[in-house]
Amino acid sequence: MERHSDRSVLRSGALAYRGWLAVVVLLCPLGCTPRDPLWFHRLAADGDVPGIERALRRGADVDDRSGEGLTPLMLAATYDHADAARVLLSAGTDPRAVDYEGSTALHWAAMGGVSPEMVQALLDAGVPIDAVADDGATPLTLAAMAGYTETMRCLLSHGANCHGPPGERRTPLLSAARHSADTTMLLLGADPGGWAPQELAAPFRRAATFDRADTIEALLRAGAPIDSQDGPTGGTALHAAVGENACNAIRVLLDHNADTQVRDRKGRTPLDLAKEIGSTEAAELLEARGTGSRRR
Repeated sequence: MERHSDRSVLRSGALAYRGWLAVVVLLCPLGCTPRDPLWFHRLAADGDVPGIERALRRGADVDDRSGEGLTPLMLAATYDHADAARVLLSAGTDPRAVDYEGSTALHWAAMGGVSPEMVQALLDAGVPIDAVADDGATPLTLAAMAGYTETMRCLLSHGANCHGPPGERRTPLLSAARHSADTTMLLLGADPGGWAPQELAAPFRRAATFDRADTIEALLRAGAPIDSQDGPTGGTALHAAVGENACNAIRVLLDHNADTQVRDRKGRTPLDLAKEIGSTEAAELLEARGTGSRRR
């Protein structure tokens, strides 16, 4: 099914790097010096404004790169240090710089779930709100993936494109569908008249995969096609829910009369799939509604 197909290499790398840097920060002795490989990055991650100012006076490179291509501004943004970010920006750091995966400081801020103040500081400096990283993610996509509703609300209020880049499968809505309906409804409400059924189909199946009954309901109200089939697998939302034994989703889909006879590319109905993978509870729910399996 689709459950793991949207794991972002960008986000995984970001969180791993943040965790590693946090260990560096904890283990490094107080009073970092230019002899430390990440001395300037550590100051930015700590939000140490006096330390950053001292380092700049001593000739630190404001756009110094880590091994992953991160600038001090990206670290300040990740850890929500708006004052430190403003010092770096005033010192001439490039606000449009990207790391080695095409992510801007605003991408990193979105992954960190930062405050509106931090978002505003970056936008005021000229960071593009809908910049697209190498994997197709915008800052809004990453905030939606993590379920950071306040960061999402801030980005949307500044005009972030709720639909995502044209032609990009990993949209903000697809990323949001794994979370509660509040996250999805933020995006739906940003363009109440502009959602085509095909834009809602993949997020709808994603919500079923993650057993998000409330999100399924929200997407149905917005016009999601209940029996749309995934291109590669041919599965519907009901297949997706059965594949994960997502019983809340199965109940909601059956309550809304999802077609139980649609077959995926292997010729299986949802009940066939439930029996094949040994999903007893899902099979019982389907059988209780009088659904059939494949004729032998």
